[in-house]
Amino acid sequence: MPRYAVLSDLDAPDLRKVGLVVERGDRVVLLLIRDQGLRTEFREVYRVTEPDGAEVVYEPGMPEYFDYVLLTLSRTFLVNAVEPLPEQVDSLALQRLFYNEVMSKQPRSRPREYALRPKIVFPNPRVAPAPAAVPARAHRPRQPVHTAA
Repeated sequence: MPRYAVLSDLDAPDLRKVGLVVERGDRVVLLLIRDQGLRTEFREVYRVTEPDGAEVVYEPGMPEYFDYVLLTLSRTFLVNAVEPLPEQVDSLALQRLFYNEVMSKQPRSRPREYALRPKIVFPNPRVAPAPAAVPARAHRPRQPVHTAA
């Protein structure tokens, strides 16, 4: 059964939700609020060498493959709420899921005090601005270039 997981930002003090990982039939899709420089699809086969030397291959669609992607992303994000997906998920349902799980959970901006009268500063025309300090440059004339005859 396909699953999804919600990702939170480890660097934010409130651990705000920043993305969603969705298991599809032939791939695992990463949906983020902002571009983080990460790939958005995982399709490559994952090979593991067991302690006894045997090689195990995980392919997209296997439950272990989704767990591998979550393990990889857990180095950058906090993985929350691994849940099963409904049977049929189209792109519109995926957008709705992203909004409900990630976008609607974003902290709202806090109201701030605003001054009733803005403080406007007018420059005094009688005071000239101080000249900008220009560092002195040593000037050396260029040596002439001699061409071979």
